[in-house]
Amino acid sequence: MSNDQLRPRHALPTHLIHFPWVAVTIVLFAVLAWMLYTPSTASSTSVLADLLDSLLGDLPGVSSPSDPGFDKIAHASGFAAVTAAALLAGWSPAWVIGLSVAHAIVSELIQWQFIPGRTGDPLDAAVDIAGILVAWGLVALLHKRIENE
Repeated sequence: MSNDQLRPRHALPTHLIHFPWVAVTIVLFAVLAWMLYTPSTASSTSVLADLLDSLLGDLPGVSSPSDPGFDKIAHASGFAAVTAAALLAGWSPAWVIGLSVAHAIVSELIQWQFIPGRTGDPLDAAVDIAGILVAWGLVALLHKRIENE
């Protein structure tokens, strides 16, 4: 039996997978998971907030975890980054978008039900999905531009 016969129908041939982007996706997903699932009572959360305040505090606009709206920017950009990297890795857009949207919804339910000091927010899930869709659109435009060159 050849490798093509062993591969599931939905899987891409390995020569179409961009393994550096797979590595980027894994790292970004790990960071996103840490952001989503760390209890707000953990000291590591305040250490990150203090670090971001000192690094970004002088920038204009929403640039600090203590600023209103920073949470929404973090949600949208986190999900957008993971989605874009997964799409650039060469994985099926249907799978990437579907799993990303499912994760956005389930992560809020997990935060609401199981993580101390965290609350699930339907608006966060909506912002997550918006970030996913923006990433999908940008990567689709990039692919279209590359094809036209």
